[in-house]
Amino acid sequence: MPYSAGYAIADVNALKALLAADLVNGYARLVISKGDWYGWDSGSTAIGDDDSVVEVASLPATGRFIRSIASQTTAPPSLARNTVAIVTSTLANAQIENIDVALGKSFDLYRITTNFPAWIRVYYTSADRTLDSGRSDTVNVQDYNSTIKIIHEVFTSVSLPSVYLNPVRRGASYEPAPSSNIAVAIKNISGSTRQINLSFTKLTLEN
Repeated sequence: MPYSAGYAIADVNALKALLAADLVNGYARLVISKGDWYGWDSGSTAIGDDDSVVEVASLPATGRFIRSIASQTTAPPSLARNTVAIVTSTLANAQIENIDVALGKSFDLYRITTNFPAWIRVYYTSADRTLDSGRSDTVNVQDYNSTIKIIHEVFTSVSLPSVYLNPVRRGASYEPAPSSNIAVAIKNISGSTRQINLSFTKLTLEN
């Protein structure tokens, strides 16, 4: 990732404090002010026009910090949405299957599609999914148990196999150790024994 007009940071500890969070796609960044920001490159190639690199050995991966001004030549990589497809086992009508789906530790969810009618619930934690396991599809989650944290739930049908989420739903793993695999429950409501194919159109924000 090339930068121009980089120069060394004298106070590494101050820089580390600023960059304590906000990891994006393998490097950390923090906007300080317009045209003036810090970046961390985890690669082995020097960045900046001169010896503008400061080694910070205590970070989780080898990283080198610079401070750069507005003449940066390459923007940080943009994120791209994609689709995750899963298939249930063969389910009797009204049978539920729990699957952990690789949506990301945090993500935006745009669309859910199935090949047969289904009730799909996406949860913040697997514990929430367990708490919600006894709820009927005719009962609102807040009426059933207001402590359950659910990201979203949708019903697909023969006439509506794809549900577009508008507004887009933002979700995240709230597990004690956040996971990229998000707790999902799928109920077959097609009226017959089926194997349900699902796809989730999403934008992963954190892996």
